[in-house]
Parts: sequence; C-alpha cells; structure tokens
Amino acid sequence: MRKPLPSWVDGAVSEQIVNFVRRVTKLGGPSYVPPDERVAVFDSDGTLWCEQPASALAFFVMQRLREIPKDCADSLTRDARHAALRDDVAYFRGLELDELSLLLAHTNAGLTPEQFVTQAHAFLGSALHPRFGVPFGRLTYRPMLELLAFLHAKAFRTFIVTGGGAEFVRASSEELYGVPRDRVAGAAVDYTFERLGGKILVIRTRSLVGDAGEGAAKVSSIQQRIGRRPIFAVGNSLGDRPMLEYTRAGTQPSLCLLINHDDPTREYAYAPGVGEEAQTFLQDAIERGWSVVSMRSDFRRIFVGADNARRESAARDARLARGA
Repeated sequence: MRKPLPSWVDGAVSEQIVNFVRRVTKLGGPSYVPPDERVAVFDSDGTLWCEQPASALAFFVMQRLREIPKDCADSLTRDARHAALRDDVAYFRGLELDELSLLLAHTNAGLTPEQFVTQAHAFLGSALHPRFGVPFGRLTYRPMLELLAFLHAKAFRTFIVTGGGAEFVRASSEELYGVPRDRVAGAAVDYTFERLGGKILVIRTRSLVGDAGEGAAKVSSIQQRIGRRPIFAVGNSLGDRPMLEYTRAGTQPSLCLLINHDDPTREYAYAPGVGEEAQTFLQDAIERGWSVVSMRSDFRRIFVGADNARRESAARDARLARGA
C-alpha cells in the first residue's frame, strides 16, 4: 500500500497525523466525526509555501508598485513605491498584514477579478525568488500538499485561512494546493457592480471587507466563512495561536500542527515570532498538546517543483563567499 505522506519522515509526527485521521474517519468508532464536520484549516504564508525573506504577496505588491507611474501614486502608496523601486525587501517585511492588504487593494483597484487573476498567475509563474532563483509558485511545500491530498481523500473539507489578501491566495489556491477558491478565508477586497460597453462587470475597489491580519482575525474569518469549529489546524507563527487554540478547545477530537522553520540549509531557520513570547511558544505548544513539525527532522523533501532550489542556492552562497 502506498504511503499517504511519502515526503514525511517516518516518525512520531507523521504517525500521529495518520492515526488521527484513521480514528475520526472510522465509521462506528468512538472518535468518528461525520464528513460535514471534518473541517481542516491551514495558514498560508510559512505553512503552505515559503515566506522568507518576505511573503510572495509582499513581492507581488512590490512589483505592482513599480508599475505605478509617479504621478499616479497616492498618499498610501507613495513611500511604498519608493521602497519598491529601491528593492527594499525589509520595508515590506516590516509592514503589518493590514497595511500590506491595503497596498494590494490600492495597486490593483480598477481591475476585474479575471484581470487580477491573470496578474497574479503571471507573477507566480515568472517572478524569481531572490535566494532560490525559481518562480514563487514552485516554492510550495511538498509535505503539505501531500497532507492536503490525504485529508481530501478522507472526506475532510480543507480551508486556507490567510491573514493577508484572500484574493491573492484564491488566484492560485486550486492550481497550487488543490483547494477551491471558495475555501479561502480572510480579508477580501470590496467590489463595485458596473455596466461598461454593454458588459456586466464587477470592479476591484480600494476598500477591504473584513479584518486583515492574524490572531483573533483568523478565528473571526473561520466563523464568518466556514461556520464550524475545525478539528484539524496547521500554522507556523504566533499569529496562528488563536486559530490553533480555537480548534483544540472543541468538544470533538482534534489535532493541531505547528510548523517549526529550523532548516537553514534547505529552507530557513527562524522563530515563530519575536520577543520573549516567541522563545517560549514552541514549549507552550507542546504543553498544549499540539504537534511541533520540524522541517529539518520531519520533512524528507521540502519544496515541490523546485528540487534543485537548495543546491542552486548553496552554489550561489559558495560563490559569494569566495568573492566570485
């Protein structure tokens, strides 16, 4: 029989995932959960794909800002446009998600949904990651795709709960993750209904519907979009803590996974937050009964469609170290 999670190392975490799914799907078993209630939620950045040195959304916003003529920049986009022209990744990495979401709305106002999807697809298929040198769309995590497929096969309903622009994730969620766009929750842009040239259209505005951001905003998105408490949740940061807590606090069996980025060679190594609270977060997660997933120890492979990314990056780093 084919292993359900071939890119996961055989160990405690992968075994816990498989056993949990078997328990809640065993008809007549004491932990059985009906299909309609098998809700699984996944964070996006840093959980399903690479988010360093900044998120794919940040790099997309940077590209769109560079395309704005100087005389068309408004008070919100002016400073950000200058940072994008300087290729100042640190500036965008330091933005709060609500600020980044507003920049996304401003830089794409006036587009139809179809035009926006075209822009997003073009970016994900051609813009290269600064370290790995492959398109951002190829830096999804292979083990997470296998986990999503495993849950789909067991009649789970999977959702992506993003703290940033939901439409950017929706533009590629089905293609990259097999998650339909109507199963992406998070702050979304508002639209206007218009008749132009005999056509009926909806046009993107500069306003958001819902709260962008992490923390409690994600739990609100789950309730507003899904209307059920999840039994399976995956995140990678302090901003995902309320989502994991909410999942764990339910009356049904549940499983929460926290992705720990601890592989500087194949990906990156960084704490799940900043400050003193971040230093104790991993231990706190274990005490709460969550499963901590070590990228270094639990993933046989990391990226999908970018098998040479690590070797290419290592070669570039070596050349830089030699002064080449």
